[in-house]
Amino acid sequence: MVTTVMIFSFSAKDAKNSSDQSKAISNTVVDIIEKTTNKTIGELGGKSDEAMRRKVHGFIRQTAHFLEYTLLGAVAFIAVFFARHEKKYFTALAIGICTTASDELMQIFADGRAPEWKDAFTDAAGVAIGIVLGVLLLKLIKKLYTVS
Repeated sequence: MVTTVMIFSFSAKDAKNSSDQSKAISNTVVDIIEKTTNKTIGELGGKSDEAMRRKVHGFIRQTAHFLEYTLLGAVAFIAVFFARHEKKYFTALAIGICTTASDELMQIFADGRAPEWKDAFTDAAGVAIGIVLGVLLLKLIKKLYTVS
């Protein structure tokens, strides 16, 4: 539930606030890269600084989508697992896909935002990877507790 609220709160932001938030993060990433390499991001990417900053910004936004839905997938699978639901994988995936659809549709109501297929596919991939990570985490915990 907390994960879904976090996801929806990001999507409820208008386009400017959403972009400003991710640009602040991407500018920090670029600054770290430039300080570490002693080169501008444009020199490293073989394009203008502005073009490379846009690329980094796009990458940061897609990565954020992927990671928040990876967390959702893991949490959903673990919750369904402990609820002893028969169709664990399907149910966790359905929770993730329904959240993805709701999230993208909700952006219709945020000023300057719109649903995007690319985001929906990135979100769905994040959910799938999150489910795998949830499975692996539970197996690791089981192994640690059966060895002790």
